Amino acid sequence: MPSFPTSVPSEDHFDNASIRGGSARARTRCTKPLVYSGSLDPYTHQDVTPVIGREFQALQVVDLLAAHNSDQLIRDLAVTISERGVVFLRDQNVNPQQMRDLCERISFLAGSPESSGLHVHPLTEESSELGDQISVISSVKQKKGGGLTHQLSDTSRFASVGWHADITFEPVPSDYAMLKIHTLPKTGGDTACSPFLVARLEFLTDFEDVGLRI
Repeated sequence: MPSFPTSVPSEDHFDNASIRGGSARARTRCTKPLVYSGSLDPYTHQDVTPVIGREFQALQVVDLLAAHNSDQLIRDLAVTISERGVVFLRDQNVNPQQMRDLCERISFLAGSPESSGLHVHPLTEESSELGDQISVISSVKQKKGGGLTHQLSDTSRFASVGWHADITFEPVPSDYAMLKIHTLPKTGGDTACSPFLVARLEFLTDFEDVGLRI
């Protein structure tokens, strides 16, 4: 969730850097790895696949924000997201401001760089009804030639169209992102998630099995 000027440090800056991340703007505030404390264990949950995804039942964002041990719960949520890649919270009664609050708390408690605040996506329409930090993905707007995803409309025949990692074009990419599904069509509308690190490792293993090296 970074938000800062897009100027990039010189190569000399990176070569001479002695901090994690290579740039002061990318320096984590963590002095040691985050460790899961178990505070989310009482909530019923299940792993969606063996390698990615965890779904919680009856875990409300508003309760996380208001709990007496809120910091511990949200920090454990950050650890779980990092370990499982994506977390699903069903049937949420949450408003845009509470979404912003949770994202900022996750970022801060996970030790993200000081420069990492709520991100303003360059494709967000001016005067977005939910504010600059929340991008509205709308099939209705897309059919009229607008909306966040209209640039993705049949740009090629590649199967990879639409696959992406969030905000990787920024000097300091985002650590976390939040998506709320408001209205779904009768069919379709799915958001698929994939562990690209696992895919890459499997890909390299397959090449090594046939005697090739990358």
